[in-house]
Amino acid sequence: MKQIKIFSVITCFFLIVGLFFAFYGCDVSSYEKHIGFSYVVAYAESSAGGEAIYDSHQFSGVLIDENCIELIRSKQELIEFSDEKDLPFFEIKGEDRYHMKQHIYDSELSQKIRSYDEAFFNEKSLVLVFVMFPNVYPAKIDTASIEGEEFVVKVARPEADSYLDALSHHTFVIEVDKKSVENKSAQLTIVKKGTKDDYLDENGKYYW
Repeated sequence: MKQIKIFSVITCFFLIVGLFFAFYGCDVSSYEKHIGFSYVVAYAESSAGGEAIYDSHQFSGVLIDENCIELIRSKQELIEFSDEKDLPFFEIKGEDRYHMKQHIYDSELSQKIRSYDEAFFNEKSLVLVFVMFPNVYPAKIDTASIEGEEFVVKVARPEADSYLDALSHHTFVIEVDKKSVENKSAQLTIVKKGTKDDYLDENGKYYW
C-alpha cells in the first residue's frame, strides 16, 4: 500500500510537470531527459573462474530516451559520449531554466562518472547502461558475461505487467577488467524474470 502511494505521487509529479511545460509552451523533450529519480543502490559483483569480471552500481535513473549501452575505454571517450547524449556529467551546456541539468550534474551518478580518471582506464574499462520502461518497473542486472566477441548485459524486470502508467529509468555503471573486453563490443538485452519481490535489496527496498 505504501509503495502504491509513493508511485501515485511520482505519477502525479510527472503529470504536473508535463502540464506545466505544455501550458507555458516549452519543449518538454528538451528537458525531460535530465530529470531523475532519487535513489542510489549499491549492486552486485560477479566472478567467473575465480576472478572478478565486473563490479556494478545502480544509480538514479537519467531520463535518456532510449535503451542504451556503451563500452568506454578512456576518459576522452567518456567525455565524448556524455556530449553526444547531451548528458551534463562534466559540464552544463546551453540554457538550464528549470535547473534540471544542474540536478543531474550534482547527482551522485555524475560525481561517480567524473571520478574516473586515466589511471582507472589503464586497468579497467567502463560500461554505461541506460534502460527506459514505459511503466514503473523495478530492475536489476541479471547477468553480465562474455559471449564470443560481445560483453552481454542482461537487465531484468518482473514478468507481470505494471499497472502504474509512468516512465521508469535505470542507470547502471559497470567497471570491467580491461583485458577481458579487449576488441569486444557491448550488447544490451532486456528480460522478464520473476516477481516484484525478487527485486528487493538487502534493506527490503525495491530497485526502482
